[in-house]
Amino acid sequence: MENACVLCFNLVMLNRPHPSLKKLISQNGGELHKCCCCYAYLHKSRGRWEVVSGGNSTSTQPHTEISPAADYRGAANDAHDTATETA
Repeated sequence: MENACVLCFNLVMLNRPHPSLKKLISQNGGELHKCCCCYAYLHKSRGRWEVVSGGNSTSTQPHTEISPAADYRGAANDAHDTATETA
């Protein structure tokens, strides 16, 4: 499981970009971003986002655990599709 703030969770699950992302590199059709809220590193490729390195669990922002292998887009409501929020 990777840690990420709610904003990054919404980015990965709902494709909702947020203003706290800083683009670090753009190469070969992919982009690497860093979140200024939770300090997670996120990768964007072909319009899809994934957390490649979890954020800082000591951040003051609320965090949500995201399974890097999970793809929630288009999935039916399933017990496995819910994220667990941690403080």
